[in-house]
Amino acid sequence: MGKMIDSVKERMLKLLPDYAWKYAAVAFLWNVFTYCGTRPFTDHLQHHSLKTALDNVIPFRPEWIVIYLLAFVFWFFGYYLILREDKEMMKRIVIAEILAKSVCLVFFIVYPTTIARPEILDSNNIFMEMTALIYKIDAPTNLFPSIHCLESWVCFRGAQHLRHVPKWYKPFSFVCCMAICISTVMVKQHVVADFVGAVVVFESCLLLSTYYLGRRKEIFVHE
Repeated sequence: MGKMIDSVKERMLKLLPDYAWKYAAVAFLWNVFTYCGTRPFTDHLQHHSLKTALDNVIPFRPEWIVIYLLAFVFWFFGYYLILREDKEMMKRIVIAEILAKSVCLVFFIVYPTTIARPEILDSNNIFMEMTALIYKIDAPTNLFPSIHCLESWVCFRGAQHLRHVPKWYKPFSFVCCMAICISTVMVKQHVVADFVGAVVVFESCLLLSTYYLGRRKEIFVHE
């Protein structure tokens, strides 16, 4: 039994360093609670629209639903690379993300938002069908700031600090991030303000995370 446990632990350590697992678990669970766990508290509240004149001129393009869904692949590999990086860098990004999700949670409860999505008419179009499915399983709430955009921005910003990736990956992560963020407004899952809010929130939390870890390290050095 002991050998089996050691074998499982060894395999897990090959996937991720030992210190990364608890950060990954907390980040995942907090994300689920922020996005799904807040809805029972806000379903009965008035929801607001942040739609602007710019959103009115952005066309509905259901083919972008492919990019929207590929975001999950980008997040998986992007976050995996961040978790495998050195401990200090990983902590800075993950703590910033958890703080950002906490800000999102507050917004979701205090100022719930919604969006008027277009009616799906052409059921013979595969992109329309895919979009209709997303509309069905994902309620148009908890939009500002956009978790979809925030998670993509986390992977992009984290990628800029990776040292063990090919040179092409860093610009590639930016292209992926922007394509995903554009897809959210193209398929009318979000408005422009949701994307801007996600970037501002994460960048602010990244500054806080960097400052906190820097101060903590400085205090330990002088003790």
